[in-house]
Amino acid sequence: MKVPYAMRPGAGFVLLVTSALACLGFFAWGLARPDLDVVAQLQLELRLGRRDPLSGDELRLLQRALCRHPKLAEDLLEGDGEGLISAHRRGLVEHGWAYLIRTPERSQEPVQVQVPAGLKKQHLKVRARTVQAEIEGQASVEAPFIWAPPSQGRCPTLIELRTAKKSDDGKKKTPALIRLGGGAP
Repeated sequence: MKVPYAMRPGAGFVLLVTSALACLGFFAWGLARPDLDVVAQLQLELRLGRRDPLSGDELRLLQRALCRHPKLAEDLLEGDGEGLISAHRRGLVEHGWAYLIRTPERSQEPVQVQVPAGLKKQHLKVRARTVQAEIEGQASVEAPFIWAPPSQGRCPTLIELRTAKKSDDGKKKTPALIRLGGGAP
């Protein structure tokens, strides 16, 4: 059955509807939360230790922001080439997870996770990951967990470290001492 000519929408109507849909799409895009806004909130929550570990999507978002905005790593690290961006006291992390960033110049240096000296008989399960790699291992006072994560090319590398006592499921807070390439926290 053919539709009579008088019932077909005209070019003006089609243009009007297309413009309205484009306008709605533009406003929806404008209402989305910018990546750097999310990164700023994550960074504050990580420094204060007031959040759970990052989800996989948040880890990828933060790594993507570090690649898109090279000065972001310098600002988060306050001029150093590497450092912890989550809550810690001179490298001592008490809540079972930590995040660190390293610039491409320091990407070949290993990260060490060790049991604090006061807990000599404990062994920790350690899980380390970046966007590209993940590894599990053990740490103790005498034998630290050492890992040199793969480089992200010309981008700074975001590294997540999670620790748990060897006997538990990883949900208890476990202190760990994190040392960066040169041995300093």
